Amino acid sequence: MKNRILILSFLLLIQVNSISAQQKTSSVQDEFEDTIDVPSKLLSWIKTFNKEINNFFSAEKCDKLKRELGYIRTDLRSYLTLRKKLTDTLERHNYKYEFDPATKKKLNKIWDKMSFRLEKMLPELSTPLQEETSEIIGITQLRLRSNARVFVSKLDYLLDDKKVDRVKFRTESKKTYEDLTQTLQMITRAQVNLEKKAKELSSQ
Repeated sequence: MKNRILILSFLLLIQVNSISAQQKTSSVQDEFEDTIDVPSKLLSWIKTFNKEINNFFSAEKCDKLKRELGYIRTDLRSYLTLRKKLTDTLERHNYKYEFDPATKKKLNKIWDKMSFRLEKMLPELSTPLQEETSEIIGITQLRLRSNARVFVSKLDYLLDDKKVDRVKFRTESKKTYEDLTQTLQMITRAQVNLEKKAKELSSQ
C-alpha cells in the first residue's frame, strides 16, 4: 500500500514539475493551470465508494468505514469553514491581504488528517477504490512537502504570496464549495447505507 502511494507521489511530482516548466514559457493567463483539483477527486471518490457498498461483506468492516468517513466529514467541514473565512477576508481587502504562516499550517493540518483517515480505510477497499484513494493520499502527502509546489486550489497560491486571476479565483471557489458540499452529502448517505449493510450482515 505505502509503496503504491510513494510511487504515485513521485509520478505526481514529475507531472507538477513538468507543468511548472511549461508555464515558464507560457502566457500569464495560463499561470495557474497546474492546480490539482483535489475537491473534484474527493467527489469522484465518494461516488465510487457509494457504488461499492454492496461489495462489503463484513459488518465489522462497514462499522470501521462508517467511523472513518465520519472523521473525514468533520475535517471537510473544518476546511470549508476556514476556506470561507479566508475568501471573505480576501474579498474585503481587495485580494491584497497578507496571511500569517499559521493560516497555511491550519489548512495543511486538515489535509494531513484526511490523508491519515484515507490510509486507514485503504485495506478495507476494493482494488479500483484503493487506486482512487491512493491517488488522493499521494497528492496530499506531496503537497505537505515544503519543496513541492503542489496546489489544490488557487487559494493556495494566494497563501503562498502569489497573484491570481480574480475571475478564475471566484469561479474556482464556487466550484470547490459545490464539490465539497456534495461530497459531504454523499458521505452522510454512505454512512447511512453502511449502517444498513452492517445490520443486514449481522442478522444473517
